[in-house]
Amino acid sequence: MFHRDCLRITVGLSLMLCFSTLASHGNADQVCCVSDELPRAAVHASATSAPVRLRIEELDDEQASARSDYLYQMDSMYSETASGDLTAPLVSGCDLWWGEAEYRLLWTTGNPVPPLVSANSTVPPRDQAGVLGMGDTQVLLGDERLDRADRTGTALTLGFWFDACRDLGVQATWFYAGGASDELNAVWQSAGVPVLARPFFNVATGVEDAQLVAYPDVVEGLMLAQTHSDLRSAETLLRTNWCRGPRGRIDILSGYRYLGFHEGLWLEEQLTIRDPAGNVQIGTEVDLFDQFRTRNHFHGGMLGVLTSLDYGALSLDVATKLGVGNVSRKSILQGQTQVRTPTGGAADSPGGLLVLPSNMGTFRDNSFGLLPELDIKARLLLSERLSVSVGYQLLFLTNVYRTGQQIDRRIDSGQLSPVLPTNSPTGSGQTFPSNLANASTLCAQGLSLGISYAY
Repeated sequence: MFHRDCLRITVGLSLMLCFSTLASHGNADQVCCVSDELPRAAVHASATSAPVRLRIEELDDEQASARSDYLYQMDSMYSETASGDLTAPLVSGCDLWWGEAEYRLLWTTGNPVPPLVSANSTVPPRDQAGVLGMGDTQVLLGDERLDRADRTGTALTLGFWFDACRDLGVQATWFYAGGASDELNAVWQSAGVPVLARPFFNVATGVEDAQLVAYPDVVEGLMLAQTHSDLRSAETLLRTNWCRGPRGRIDILSGYRYLGFHEGLWLEEQLTIRDPAGNVQIGTEVDLFDQFRTRNHFHGGMLGVLTSLDYGALSLDVATKLGVGNVSRKSILQGQTQVRTPTGGAADSPGGLLVLPSNMGTFRDNSFGLLPELDIKARLLLSERLSVSVGYQLLFLTNVYRTGQQIDRRIDSGQLSPVLPTNSPTGSGQTFPSNLANASTLCAQGLSLGISYAY
């Protein structure tokens, strides 16, 4: 119920911001889009004042006629009401619709993962194989941030002005960026190294331990790891002019924002038991996997300022926005172990290594979230309607679930399948691993190249 209430509140806040902006716009005095021309009062006065008429009389007939035609055209742009007040200019040909397509190159903060795969270049005693801090054990995967490289995305924007003066408009933007270019898709085989293992902290013994993937005359196999993440966004903003001048304008932005971040981590083992002293038949095959997935969805109200500076064919747009709302979070932890004997027997059990019955399942919660954003774009006008842009974007989203932060290395080895070769198989009866529900701040920044068209 809490997350539904948060969603209703944030959506309501967005609507209130939009309605309040509309109301303030409706009550404000209309100042029309003539910032690059003479002020309306000055133009009208220059077309009707007596000194101007005297000056015209001093010109020759041809010059006087041309000057009179010009002043008549300027004066006809405006009309007077019955009370004598000037109304808005009769502007024709204003482009009320505009659209923009952007290609974006994006970087996000990497996924922090603990040590997941270890190896030895020599063959140590079995109780030290793959154990962190023992002998020449080295980490092959983990103890670092994954998926830090660039990812590509597309942003599409469609906007509409409600008036020819461009005092009030609405715009909608959709954005999607797929996985990072260095997303993990790795395989380690027993043929490559003599010892391959998955390190963990054994709560039964209180020291580091490891589950063997490859060890001479004990087990041979391979280890697979895959990661994936994507970022998506949609927003609808009301754009209201606050002030304008001969070199630009400042607009107020208000509306609704959605931002979604999905992430996944897959760890899989394919083992063949070769231990003659083991408790299973030689040649028994074991397949197990651990899967971590997180889903983060921000819904909230957005308020910001867009400053546009005009330098002829060149212009600069700087938008600063702040989103306030709810982050709906979900972590999905799944694991399974499948055993196949040479005689044809097969058995499945819940849990792998890092995902066991104590932390397996789907966990949902909600948190307050902030979404500050900066968007800078330099534009070049190619024609009356067409322009190109280059830009820089930066955003943060607080209280986000990452898959690496949901991994609990503390393991009660008594929950493991008895066929798995571990160094210390004694169980403690404790419920580890557990659901950590750790959160952090996501940062995304990137460069953009866009093209826009007004019509």
